[in-house]
Amino acid sequence: MLTRRALNILPAALLPFVATSASAEWTKVGQDDGQVVYVDASTFEKAGDVRRAWTLTDLKLPRGDDVASFRELSDFNCREARRRIVFLVTYAGPMATGKVLESGRPLLDKFENVSPYSPGGWQFEYVCGK
Repeated sequence: MLTRRALNILPAALLPFVATSASAEWTKVGQDDGQVVYVDASTFEKAGDVRRAWTLTDLKLPRGDDVASFRELSDFNCREARRRIVFLVTYAGPMATGKVLESGRPLLDKFENVSPYSPGGWQFEYVCGK
């Protein structure tokens, strides 16, 4: 279980998880015409109202920048229905395979409202409903 302090310590602790997506236990939580969205329940950690989990978005067609899928380490504030992306990894292949195109902390590291009809909303419902 994470402490509030541990939720803020990331880069070195994340390195083993960047390359281990093949062993993840992805559960499909939603999809639309352009993407399928998953959550790895084996990565859940909790600190108060905040739950942290790895998520995966598998794009049905690669984006213009060659990204075919991406994983995010996200914090979900279950009480306030908010989410923030803590770490992002983009891949050239489907289901977090192929060349890693980019990885690191996003520029904006703040909680944002979750729309129930969006990929973040599907992830939020699964993570906070568990």
